[in-house]
Amino acid sequence: MKPIEVIKRFLSTQHPEIQEGKLMPKRIRRTVRSLDMAKLKSAIDAARNGMWTNLVNIQTQIETLDAHLASVLFKRTESLATYELYLKRGNNQILAQELMPLAQALLRSIIYGRVVIQILSLNKDEVDFQVLPVDNVERDGKTYETVDGKVPFGFKPKQLYLIDSGGLGVITTAAAYSIYKINALGDYAQYAELYAMPVQDVSYKGNDPAIQQQIETILKDQGGNAARIWPEGVTVNTTNSASSAAKEVYSGLIEYCDSQISKLVLGQTMTTDSGASYSQSVTHKEQQEIVFAADRKFVGSKLRELLELHGVPCDEVIFQQVEAIDLKSTAEAMKAVNELIEIPKDYLYGLFGIPLPKNEINEINEINNENQDSEEMV
Repeated sequence: MKPIEVIKRFLSTQHPEIQEGKLMPKRIRRTVRSLDMAKLKSAIDAARNGMWTNLVNIQTQIETLDAHLASVLFKRTESLATYELYLKRGNNQILAQELMPLAQALLRSIIYGRVVIQILSLNKDEVDFQVLPVDNVERDGKTYETVDGKVPFGFKPKQLYLIDSGGLGVITTAAAYSIYKINALGDYAQYAELYAMPVQDVSYKGNDPAIQQQIETILKDQGGNAARIWPEGVTVNTTNSASSAAKEVYSGLIEYCDSQISKLVLGQTMTTDSGASYSQSVTHKEQQEIVFAADRKFVGSKLRELLELHGVPCDEVIFQQVEAIDLKSTAEAMKAVNELIEIPKDYLYGLFGIPLPKNEINEINEINNENQDSEEMV
């Protein structure tokens, strides 16, 4: 038996989630480097020529180090969370919420430029897939490097797909602003360390080593003490060398970069930052919805292609927004209705999004079985 087969068999026993047929990508070494514009340009040029490793490395770093970027990216990738997914067939719409995780994975291609997905099983009721690192995509974009060798993209032999958005991803477009901001924060932290703490100038007459040692001890031990005792003849002047102008330069640059990142990722700024007025915030939210609608259209078309490849008929993928309910008023209304007619428990649990308890599921199944038996007897 080959060593790789031994490793895979061991992993499958230690980790049951590793299924037969799942591809294992060959490990690609990533080098953590400092972030600057020259490295970003070089990584972009390499990615355009099919070599994505350095760009993926930069994408990972800026998303880890830039909290604002991570926040707006999360908001965009989770934009499908308030939607239900339906498959349209002729005049019928079939709820297929089980496919939502795959739809969200497809959305990642817009964020990061491309995504590699291996589908193990796919139908309207369930989907089993894994997202693989894009580093292993060969330069020609036709094969994928695994521990077992190169695997071609397509339905055969491994149902492996490269979903490409046609660009380098929203995060790459925002990378320049993120790098400027990360470096500015580093400079700002260094500035604060050097100049934010007031400097104490101490002078005394004479050159007595004992007094000098006493002064040094007082300075080192002062901590947060408001009162200090100095030898006679010692003069202490406290100088605040921090500049408000310097603070405005750093904070202004950081705020500008954040606003540009918000515009690039969400199409607007006011749903993440403070806005000037209600009417402006509404306008910005409408602009954001235009971006999210384009995402849903892209994801729907890619999902439909995959469904057709796997023999699942679908004329159109529809995302229908779930309207939030007022829990208090709905509960009061259901209580009033229940006094007139009995409301099924499974309907109430579904209405409020609460999972059915196991005993309730068993009870409902028993009732359904009894009804089915009665119908068969008739």
